[in-house]
Amino acid sequence: MILAIDIGTSGCRAGLFESDGMLVSLAGQPWAISSSEEEGYSEQNPGDILQAFTGAVQLALAGRGGDVSRVVIDSQLHSLLLVDGGGAPLTPLSIWADSRAAEECRLLSGQYRENQWQKRNGCPLSPSYPLARLLWYRRHLPSLYARFAWAVSIKSCILQKILGIAVEDQALASASGLFNLAEKQWDAEILDYIGLSVGRLPQLVPVEQELPGDYTAFGRTLGISSQALWVAGGGDGQMAHLGTVGYRTDMLSMTIGTSCAVRRTSFENGADQREAVWTYLLDGSHAISGMASSNGGNVLDWYLKNLIGSVVDWPALEAELAVSVFDAKLLFFPFLFKERTASVAGAHASGFLGVRGGHTRIDLIRSLLEGIAFHACRMATGFAGCGSPPVALSGSLAESTFVRQVIAETLARPVTASLLSHAPLYGSLKLLGVELPESAEVVVPVFVNGYAEKFAEWCEKCEVKG
Repeated sequence: MILAIDIGTSGCRAGLFESDGMLVSLAGQPWAISSSEEEGYSEQNPGDILQAFTGAVQLALAGRGGDVSRVVIDSQLHSLLLVDGGGAPLTPLSIWADSRAAEECRLLSGQYRENQWQKRNGCPLSPSYPLARLLWYRRHLPSLYARFAWAVSIKSCILQKILGIAVEDQALASASGLFNLAEKQWDAEILDYIGLSVGRLPQLVPVEQELPGDYTAFGRTLGISSQALWVAGGGDGQMAHLGTVGYRTDMLSMTIGTSCAVRRTSFENGADQREAVWTYLLDGSHAISGMASSNGGNVLDWYLKNLIGSVVDWPALEAELAVSVFDAKLLFFPFLFKERTASVAGAHASGFLGVRGGHTRIDLIRSLLEGIAFHACRMATGFAGCGSPPVALSGSLAESTFVRQVIAETLARPVTASLLSHAPLYGSLKLLGVELPESAEVVVPVFVNGYAEKFAEWCEKCEVKG
C-alpha cells in the first residue's frame, strides 16, 4: 500500500491507498493558528502539528502499517521554523499568512529590482516568503539569528524527527525566495545578503527522491513498516495542481481552501516576472506559475464565527443557497486579511456593499461566497491573460455546489470540479507514477443569473482603494 500525507495550513490528512490508487482509509487531525493582525504574526505550535501528524497517520493505518511499501508527504508552502542542532524548535512555526516582514520587504525592494532576484528565484517580493521573515529575525532577534542551527519547513522538521536527516525537497525550497530555479540550488547571492550560510539550510533533494535514513525512536512509534520507502514529495500547492490538472499546459487549477490560488504548468527556466505572479518547481522537469491570495475559506470561517457564532453545516447551507435569490446589488469584498504581495497588501477594503434592511442571514452568506469566488475568478482572468483556458477546482470551499456554479457562471465556461476531494494526496500519488482513473464532474454555466454583469461591477468597485 501507499501512505500519502498532506500537512496543510489547518490540519493534517493521511490517506492509505492500494497500489492502483484506490482509497482504503482516510483520517485527519486539525490544529490552531495563533495570529495578530496588528502585530502581523501568524504562527502555529510545531508540537501541535507533530501530534496531529501522528494521530492522522495512526488513524489512517489502523494497524496496517506493515503493509505500507511507500510513504510520500506534501506540506504547506512558505512555512519557517528555526531549530537547534538536535532539530528542536527554537521558534513557533511562522506560516504564509505572517505579514510582520512588510518593512523588510520595503528594504529589500531596491535589491530585488537591481539584481533581478524574481527572475532567479521566481518569487515576487512578499512577507509570505521565508526570505523576508529570515531578514526579520536577523533585524529584530539578532542573538537568535546567530545561534539557530537550521532554518527549515515543517515537513523538513518532521522528516528529521522520523528519519534523522535534514532534507528539503526542491519544490518547497523553490517557494522560499532562497532558491535558484535555473541551478536548482540555494541561491548563494541571496543567502549572502541575509547573512545565512548554506550549511544552515537542509540538504536539497528532488521531489521524487527516495530518502535515506533509519527510523528514530519517534519514527518507530508511527507503526509504519521499516521496509517502506519514504519519498520526499512536494508542496501542497504543487500537489493540488498535479492532482487536478496533471501536466497539462492548457488548463488552470484553482484551489479555494483556507486561502486561494490559481496555477498553470510552465517551464522551470522561465520564471514569470509579473509583479504578483510566482513560479515554483513542480517536480524534476516541470514548474508551475500562479497567483495566490491570503483570502479564501478563512474569510467565511471568520464571518461565521464572529458574526453568527457558528460553523458551517454544509448540507443545510447548500439547501438554503439553492432557493436563495440572486441580488445584483449586494456585493462582498473578501479582503479581510493582508494580501501576500507587498504592493497589494492593504490595497482593498473588506466588507459588504448594498446591504438593506430586508436582507437576511442567507443573503449575506450567499454574497460572501460570491465575493470569494469573484476574487478567485479575478485572479484567474488576470493571470491567464488572453484566451479562456478551462479551470479545474479543488479545495474545501470549492466542494460547495453553489461555489462551483458561481465560478462557472462568472468565467462563462465549463469548470471541472474534481471528485477527488483531497487533491494534494492524489497529486502525490501521481508523483509516484500511479495511474489514477478519470473522475470529475463538469459544471456547465446556465447563464440565467446575470453573474457576468455582477462580476464586472464587483471588479470595478474593487479598484477603489480601501
